[in-house]
Amino acid sequence: MSALEQEPVLVTGVALTAATPALLAGLLVPGQNANYSLSNPQSQNNPALTSCPFKIVRVRGIAWVTGTASILTLTLLRGVGTGGTQVLQALVQAGAAAVGVPVPFEFVDIAPTGLSYTLVANASVTTVASAIANISGFDA
Repeated sequence: MSALEQEPVLVTGVALTAATPALLAGLLVPGQNANYSLSNPQSQNNPALTSCPFKIVRVRGIAWVTGTASILTLTLLRGVGTGGTQVLQALVQAGAAAVGVPVPFEFVDIAPTGLSYTLVANASVTTVASAIANISGFDA
């Protein structure tokens, strides 16, 4: 099995509410169509790129609340924006999060259909969140 891993992306200061999931990070599968750092705007969620060369895609990292303590819910979606198809179950941090406590996450998509993914989050109270995310593609 060979893999290609993209550089981590850091997002900070994302406003979250209890009512609506917010875009935490836009991610693009690494490869010949996306040979940029994830912090480069050219690699952020490109809906024009639809062919995924990998059989498995893994998104992992850590997220944390930097504002008011809150229960944090993380979801990975296929596609661009908050209207995509959900990958696996949402990750809900049990109990009220202490501010600054890292919440590890890992999502594995065994049937990728495109190159764009979106990490979304919402909270139990209005707060601010940050995250470091990394995306990998596996060909077998």
